[in-house]
Amino acid sequence: MRWALVVLFALVLAIALSTVATAANDNAYTVREYSLPANVTDIGAMTVDAAGNVWLIQDEPAVLYKFTRSNGTFSNDTIEGFRGAHFTGLTVDDRGLAWFTDITGSRFGAYSEANDHTSTFDFESWSAMAPSSILREGDTVWIGCKEEVGEYDLRFPDEPLVDHFVYNWDSYLSDIHFDRFENIWFVENAKNKVGVYWHTYDKVSEYIIPTEAAYPTCLSIDGRGRMWFVESAPDQLGMFDTEVFNFSEYAMPPIDGTKPVLSHVATVGDRVWLTDMKNGRVLAFYPSEGRFAAAALAADAEPTFISADSNGTLWIYEAGSNKLASLDVSEQFGQPTTAPTPGTTTTPGPTTTVTPRPTKTPGFVFIIALAALLAAFYIKQK
Repeated sequence: MRWALVVLFALVLAIALSTVATAANDNAYTVREYSLPANVTDIGAMTVDAAGNVWLIQDEPAVLYKFTRSNGTFSNDTIEGFRGAHFTGLTVDDRGLAWFTDITGSRFGAYSEANDHTSTFDFESWSAMAPSSILREGDTVWIGCKEEVGEYDLRFPDEPLVDHFVYNWDSYLSDIHFDRFENIWFVENAKNKVGVYWHTYDKVSEYIIPTEAAYPTCLSIDGRGRMWFVESAPDQLGMFDTEVFNFSEYAMPPIDGTKPVLSHVATVGDRVWLTDMKNGRVLAFYPSEGRFAAAALAADAEPTFISADSNGTLWIYEAGSNKLASLDVSEQFGQPTTAPTPGTTTTPGPTTTVTPRPTKTPGFVFIIALAALLAAFYIKQK
């Protein structure tokens, strides 16, 4: 009888330890939220600078907001001369200048926080350039436009923009990013392509996305040179390997029982991060492990933009709650799920696999009560 009680007590202790392990796994990520100033509205773009500060740009009135990570406060600066703008691109260079594009005003600008000065650059063109995204490297500003990658040399401000055209009018380049070789990659929203301007060869190449009418909207390049992008029409994740030159596409499976609706993408190392605007969460995709995971935000979050800082912390603009959120995860983040197996030119169908939830085990109150009953029984037997 004594040995039976010992075995039974050991089983109870194992259940308790299992409960602790499950709870630890459930808390594998941390979300912190920061309320934006009350008058913030119509945020058009977001970026994170080299110091880890987060910048957001507002359309009307034209205002730049800066979240200083060291003290957790917001500052704001009015952008002069950009009334009625619709901002779609934002970056901060290594000198602290914020660069932005006004897609409806066919112009771009720069703001110096140190001098509280706004510089405006208008395109001298017979047609609307529709600048959507912007980067600065050295003395050169690169702009993604309607059907070209524009190159502007700051050393010669009176010289016109140098045009690096794609092969179709009205392609609408939606995003531009450097790869590790300083080539500039982009997605063409209206022509269903990804493309690159080869800086060394002064040449543009384009590649047709396998899914027709995918309408790619944004991109990010991971540590292995893979370009990840959101295909907005089929609501799936696309990938183009910029060094092997092949596509993979991932139809999104239900995650925790809910089908995602993708908004924006970011990468940290080899990991892909996506905002699921409709369902108030951030998704992670682990390509080498073939699994998705979800981090829940506030119910009214409506996360849109997402960017990572140099430490791997993710920053998310929550349009619904008018907040800025940070997300940090541990190595235990997420639960295994079956992801679609990518093909080189085909789109896998959706999977119905639901992310498994932790199995419920008895709570500590129950365990203590059971242990007390066992002890009492043992004493009586003696």
